[in-house]
Amino acid sequence: MSDILLRVEDVATSVGVAASTNRKYSIMCEQHGYPFNRNHQGALMYDEEEVAMFKRLVTLKKQKNTSLEKAVRQVLSDTVGISETASTPDIATHDISNWLMYKQ
Repeated sequence: MSDILLRVEDVATSVGVAASTNRKYSIMCEQHGYPFNRNHQGALMYDEEEVAMFKRLVTLKKQKNTSLEKAVRQVLSDTVGISETASTPDIATHDISNWLMYKQ
């Protein structure tokens, strides 16, 4: 894992979406319990694994009959074990704790 953290604009450029779209995706992920890094001013910051996560999200979103909500759930399921079929966030505290330990 890299210690380099990227800004919303950098990730958006890398992924091929607008910065506002990247923020929207981030908010949806956070609503499902995914914890993003933030700088001292509260701005979202992303590591390389999260950039890859967003690339996957964009790819899934482009598939026929895949809503943004479904794509977010699938990516988070692949990343930290959030249930893809859950209508509400379904993430265990130990999953977040284990993931945060791995991320550090």
